[in-house]
Amino acid sequence: MTKQLPLKILALCAILASLVILAWGFNKAFDFTDAGYYLLRYQDKQPIEYGGHMYEHILVRAVLPANLRNVTPLRIISVVLNLLSSLLFAFALAKMLKKWTQRKGSFAFVFFMVFAGFVFSYAGSPSELSYNSLTQFFLISGAALLIMALQSEPQHKLWLASAAGLH
Repeated sequence: MTKQLPLKILALCAILASLVILAWGFNKAFDFTDAGYYLLRYQDKQPIEYGGHMYEHILVRAVLPANLRNVTPLRIISVVLNLLSSLLFAFALAKMLKKWTQRKGSFAFVFFMVFAGFVFSYAGSPSELSYNSLTQFFLISGAALLIMALQSEPQHKLWLASAAGLH
């Protein structure tokens, strides 16, 4: 048994405990100002606004069926999207650190640090899918794709950089 195994188990327990606490709060702490505004904009009976700077309601209406545009499903979707982008970022960062330091990097340690930042964004209460959470998803996954493009083989650089640019 290596010395790092107990630390990995402890980190995994902390990650699972954080996810359980986040999941427990999915149906609690509704904010009538911001969350109410987002939920109202996502309903089919509301007029679509053109103008301003927030167009996420058009995307949410086009992609999600009406039964998923409630508080709990929107919170789950937000957490899953941002957890996936954090996982992609941790993967890219661990790969980059391994290449730059010429040492065997610990993906578990990098993921734990990235996950700590991910959980910190939910410190107040679980947030619904909004322009803030979508921006967080696109920025983190775009940064991960750029990191991957910088260290990839020449034939993959253009594709990864283009994918990051689409974000």
